[in-house]
Amino acid sequence: MITPRRNLSFRSLFLLVFAFVFAVCLGAAVAGTIKGRVYKPLWSNYTTGHEAVWRGYAGIGVSAVKDGQLQEAGYGAAETWAGEPVGYFEIPNVVPGTYNILFHEKDEYTRHLMFGLVVPTAYPWTLEIERVIKYRDVTTAMTWDPLPRGTWSQSFVAKGNWVTQVGVQQAIEFGPDVRVTIHEGGPAGPQIGPARMIPTVVVNASSAYWSAGEVPTTPGKTYCVNFYVPTGLQTFLAGATIQGGVAYPDGQTWRDFELSSVGPVRCTIHQDTDGIISVVNTKKTNSASLPLAYTSVRVAGQTFTAMGTSLLSCSCLVGNTGGTKMIAALYENPGPNGEGQNQVGVAKYFKPIDYNNRSGCIWKPGEVPIIPGNTYYLKIKRADGQPFTIYYVNENEYQGGKFYRDGVAQDDADLSTTITTEAFPGSATMKPVRITNIQVSRGTTTTVITWNTDVPTTVDYVDWGASTPYSSRTVATSGGTSHSATLTGLQPNQLYHYRVVSKADGKFDSYSRDFVFATDPDKPNTLSNPGFETGSLYPWVAYTIYPGDFGLRKFPWTPSGDPSFFGLQARNGGGSWFYGGVTNGFKNKGGVYQRVSATPGEEMCFRAWMATWQSDPVGGMFPYNSLARVGIDPTGGTDPRSPTVVWGPWNACQDIYAATEEGNGKAYWTECFVTATAIANHVTVFMEAGSEGDMRWTLWGMDDAVLTSASAQIVDRISDLASYANGVLVRLSGKIVTGSGFEVGANYIEEPDRVCGIRVESQADFPRGFRVTVQGRKGTKASGEPYIYNAVLLSEEPSVEPGKLATLAKSVKPGLLMKVAGRIAVDDQLNYYVNDGSLPGPGLKIRTDPLFFLPDVGAFYTIAGVIQLEGAEPDVRAVICPRSDDDLYRVSEAY
Repeated sequence: MITPRRNLSFRSLFLLVFAFVFAVCLGAAVAGTIKGRVYKPLWSNYTTGHEAVWRGYAGIGVSAVKDGQLQEAGYGAAETWAGEPVGYFEIPNVVPGTYNILFHEKDEYTRHLMFGLVVPTAYPWTLEIERVIKYRDVTTAMTWDPLPRGTWSQSFVAKGNWVTQVGVQQAIEFGPDVRVTIHEGGPAGPQIGPARMIPTVVVNASSAYWSAGEVPTTPGKTYCVNFYVPTGLQTFLAGATIQGGVAYPDGQTWRDFELSSVGPVRCTIHQDTDGIISVVNTKKTNSASLPLAYTSVRVAGQTFTAMGTSLLSCSCLVGNTGGTKMIAALYENPGPNGEGQNQVGVAKYFKPIDYNNRSGCIWKPGEVPIIPGNTYYLKIKRADGQPFTIYYVNENEYQGGKFYRDGVAQDDADLSTTITTEAFPGSATMKPVRITNIQVSRGTTTTVITWNTDVPTTVDYVDWGASTPYSSRTVATSGGTSHSATLTGLQPNQLYHYRVVSKADGKFDSYSRDFVFATDPDKPNTLSNPGFETGSLYPWVAYTIYPGDFGLRKFPWTPSGDPSFFGLQARNGGGSWFYGGVTNGFKNKGGVYQRVSATPGEEMCFRAWMATWQSDPVGGMFPYNSLARVGIDPTGGTDPRSPTVVWGPWNACQDIYAATEEGNGKAYWTECFVTATAIANHVTVFMEAGSEGDMRWTLWGMDDAVLTSASAQIVDRISDLASYANGVLVRLSGKIVTGSGFEVGANYIEEPDRVCGIRVESQADFPRGFRVTVQGRKGTKASGEPYIYNAVLLSEEPSVEPGKLATLAKSVKPGLLMKVAGRIAVDDQLNYYVNDGSLPGPGLKIRTDPLFFLPDVGAFYTIAGVIQLEGAEPDVRAVICPRSDDDLYRVSEAY
């Protein structure tokens, strides 16, 4: 007997009919729901991710307000859940219609606004939202810095016109406040805008806030955030790369004003790059001291000087509201009792969340038009007129207005708030260019990078280099939605960093995150059985640090993904075998090594494909992440714990950050890379993976290793480097060290006859005044300054530092130790100069970060230091960098 399939049960049909009748009878009284989930960010605006691998964000206030004047049942609020599913929220009992949603600032993240979202008039009257909080400049916590530092610094390249918020996660509880400042150029550059303090009442991420314009920046220029605590600051660092990429490819990290080999700092830097202006942006932290609270207030308000064309949102921290609705409205002035005079645009009801979270209101663009430069008054009150509690700050943080309590201006006080406006008509709803499908086709000396955009573009390019910050830029095809750039002048078997950039009219610029690729080798692989395709481990030797299920796995790639080793197959084109490990419920770590012959002095380049996967939430501390790395012991030792092993960075080789548009959270085969210079007749290469903490699931694989060697080109004089291509391995002997990385951020060497010098970037600080032999790869900075990177010190012997070459400011030469005499000048950005009259303007810029005491403005000095170039071509200028206060000498004007 064949039973007909029933598409709808009698019970379901009854419920639908009842719902329809109910809706018809009640009309606008239908109770709709706004619900969704908020996810934590993963430091790129490149793609979106999947729920399985994005962490929900608890404790964020969500405010929803319907279009129009004082809409009854057209408002609501909720707080995202701390329980499962983390980050979920639900706003019930709202009438159908068009709503705008405000996600309030929280911890180190800023506000987010969404417009024109519709609660439908049809059953089930539900609007569902998935909000991924994403920023261009944000790192993911991976590890603690083991030693507290007085000052941590992180540089970045500005993409907006001002800084409005900086967040950091620190490890101090009930300690001194963290002092946050923004500087031009580097950690000791001129300070821009006021300092802000972050209370340390809990070990948690928190932020410093500035209103728009307080910390002005120029897009494309480098700035630096300093985090200072007098007793020492212990903070989170991003201790691993994501599939090889770094979080701040434009920046560097400093510890106590010394360049750090670890980093970047786990921080967020917000710049109002979304078309929305944070015109008033004051302290939010509810600590024992700030913000403060006024109780029994009937009307609260804040005056402000308008920027932009339309009021969009405001936030507040309130209490004692009785659960009743609140009113927010804008006026031309407070009036005699704080109720406001001459209302502008529409007023709104909004729902408060007492004490424990931020409340607020949102308007659609154009509902409350404003005129830039005019002063306005934002009023907040209970709809029933009863008193309530309102929080404020008392440090006169905002210079363009004041806080009002029942119509009375409060000196040096401002509302604890973020008030936002639309930068220009349409900016609040404008989207960035969407970049997808980034692909790399590599060769030995060239690589082609392709990608797609959702709209035809006007500008497209690839920033790239052997390290970060990037040193090169290649223009790509523009005008359509498919883009291609060919990178040339590459070296075989070398790792390169890159990002793609696309710009279009009517869209915000879009920058991908940092990616890496390795060029193909031009020499035979010196490893035996590099991909385990013999079905045997030999001559590899396995080792275990923390036990787990480790061994050879035979799971070749198939289009369906089955069969597999817990979801992991050999990479496409990578044969059938790989070495893999898995554990459930505890930590594991292990790997394999192989020892091979080598020639001392040759550079060994080792790369291998690694994959990792974990089921714990991504983005926690380092001990709770499954990571992989490769290493070389240049002495030929076989102990992976030996200090002689040179390790590449830890890598999260999982598609959590969407290496493709279809990022799926799976283990993702990623090339890990490291170089070291052989100092014995054998070297040993290591592949290692695992976790440092107990996890629900840890999975990893390693495969297809390649080891090649490169012999350095012997270069007689530094000036001869001009004839070598970037990336070529070179060796220079008999040069004198004139500056160390400890003093000026990089080592500098020059010829004994002082004809030329060059910057040398190395993990080691070279001893000043020593005669050295160095080996590394030749490169060129974006400024045009030549340098040597990945350098090693092959020999050193005491010598005599060459004399400082006296010259005019206009005649300085990059790389040399020189001396200039002149009058000290300073500009409005607190940049210092030495002016001898040979240059237009204020003179030759002085890098002041190595100095303890600044020179006296207007006085005459001789300034000695190495000459560096800053900026990017064509906007480049020379700077003189003293190594210490001893390089400054005050002289008489007659000198």
